[in-house]
Amino acid sequence: MLEWHQTPELNWFTNDVVLFFGDVREMSNNQYQTSDTKAFLIPANTMILLYGTTLHYAPCQVTAQGYRCLVALIKGVNSMLNDDANQAQSALLATDKWLIAHAESHEANEGAVVGLLGTNYEVKI
Repeated sequence: MLEWHQTPELNWFTNDVVLFFGDVREMSNNQYQTSDTKAFLIPANTMILLYGTTLHYAPCQVTAQGYRCLVALIKGVNSMLNDDANQAQSALLATDKWLIAHAESHEANEGAVVGLLGTNYEVKI
């Protein structure tokens, strides 16, 4: 899965992780080719700033110990949408949070918009 916001997100990692990134400007009709993502190893004790144009999702652990991550968002981001929001066939899941899923994901089976096309990459440890 990949998500994006129109506002920045700050992440601080206490363990090494791998993150997959993409560029929201390369999307078309809520679809994105997984081959266009780039994987980065983020070293422990690193803080990163994700711009509003950055497709991203949860980090992938690279050790059996897992990881810890502090996420800072602008107040209101990820809050529940009001009842008037048109969510049918929309990637908008929460306030300023859009998400697209791969057809093989649990989230797609739960109704998330299937917009990731191609190989469903994973990090094996």
